[in-house]
Amino acid sequence: MLTTARPDVSIAVTGGGTNVIPLAAALFAIIRRLVSEGRHPRALVGSSAGGLSVLGAAMGIDEERLQAQLEGACSRGRLIDGGAHNLLTIGAWASMREFRRNAELVIGPDTRLGSARIPVACVVSDQWTGRPRLISSWEHPNVLAVDLACATAAIPYVFERQKIRGLDDHHYVDGGLAKNLASDELDRFGCPVVSLRLLEQPRVPAEPNGPLGRLLANAELLMHASNHAWESAHPGSIVVDVPGENGFDFDLSRADSVRRRKAGQLAGETCRLP
Repeated sequence: MLTTARPDVSIAVTGGGTNVIPLAAALFAIIRRLVSEGRHPRALVGSSAGGLSVLGAAMGIDEERLQAQLEGACSRGRLIDGGAHNLLTIGAWASMREFRRNAELVIGPDTRLGSARIPVACVVSDQWTGRPRLISSWEHPNVLAVDLACATAAIPYVFERQKIRGLDDHHYVDGGLAKNLASDELDRFGCPVVSLRLLEQPRVPAEPNGPLGRLLANAELLMHASNHAWESAHPGSIVVDVPGENGFDFDLSRADSVRRRKAGQLAGETCRLP
C-alpha cells in the first residue's frame, strides 16, 4: 500500500508582550509533535515576543531553560525598571539593559543568526523607513541574535529603540508594531505554514493610573491595532489560537506564569497540523 509522507512545516509566531510564555510553550509543543512524527520545522519567523520565542527554538535552547528565564524576567517588574526621567533622555520608560541581559543568558551574547539549527527570521519596525523589515539567518548570518531579539521586542515608549550592529545605522523598534504575524514571509520555503496567533481574553475595563500606567495603556492600544491588522494570518496557513492575557503585565506571579504556560502548551498539543 502506498503511503504519502506528511510534509515538514514552517511556523510563524505573533507578538504579545509577556504572553511570550504561552506562545513559547505552544511553539515547543508543536516542534515536539513534528519530531515525534519524523518531521521537522522547516523555518521559523516571529515578531516581538514571538521573535524571542523563535530565536530560542532555532538556536536549540532547551525549553525548560528558556521558560525559566522568561518567567523570571516577567516578574517583579524587572524589565521596565525605569522612570519618567528616561522619557526625556532616551525616549522610553526603560532601557533594554535587563531585557538584553536575559536574552544573553538564553541565546548567548556572541551567537550569530548563521548558527541557527533551523532557518529563522524576525520582523523589526524600521524607524527610518516607517516599514517592517525581515532580518533572517539566510540573508543576515552575521547579525548577533541578541541584537535582533532586543530590536524586535523594543515596544515604543516602553523600551529604548535599538540598533543592530553590523547591519546599518537605522533605529529599530518592536516588530509587532508594523507586522505582528509574518506568516507570508515563509512562502519561500514551499511547505505548509502554521501561524500561532494570540487569542486575548476579555478584560475588565480599568482607568490607567500614573505615568507608567498610561504609557502601558497607550502601548497596548498600538499593539491591539497591529494584532487586528494582521489577525487573519496568511491565506492557506493553519491558524492556532493561543490563549493570552494582559501582555503588558510585567509583574507576573509564579502561578500566573504556570497558568499561561499550561494554556499555551495545551494549544500546541491539541491543534491541527498539516
